[in-house]
Amino acid sequence: MTRYRTVLLCAGGSGFTYCMAALEDIIGQAAKSGRSLTKHVHVVWSLREPDMIESFGPGIEETIRVAQAHGITVTVKLFLTKANSNSLVERSYLASLELKVDRPIFSQVLNEVASGEALVNGGGLGVGVCGPSGLVEGVSQAVMDLDPNQVQGIGGVKLHSEKFGW
Repeated sequence: MTRYRTVLLCAGGSGFTYCMAALEDIIGQAAKSGRSLTKHVHVVWSLREPDMIESFGPGIEETIRVAQAHGITVTVKLFLTKANSNSLVERSYLASLELKVDRPIFSQVLNEVASGEALVNGGGLGVGVCGPSGLVEGVSQAVMDLDPNQVQGIGGVKLHSEKFGW
């Protein structure tokens, strides 16, 4: 994912471990080389219950801080699909995250990212997704539905997917 100016990482539940690893790789490469082609990372994490946030929250906050120090902006949107926002215990790291009680509509998310200012002059868009079949298929379909002219204008789109299920 380090070859793209903008990266969109999507996860369902424990698929967030892939997103954190990809994000840490992008930041690690920037720290090692002193520069980064990637300038913007958008993370979308869909989960049923907020309990999992407790495991990753402090790490997310630190990762965002380190990314900013290397000139990389990171936005994280959490989508709680079965809980309500009142069930979240107040934590300082939640201030850096956008929280929605809903399911993500990946075509909207992808269009927002692909239309962003950062991609006007190319640089490419890397999309990574890890989660259950329905989520991976939703992101894949959103990528396939992008306007070919838009894809060409932003310097191309590359999709990497990892699906889990039983």
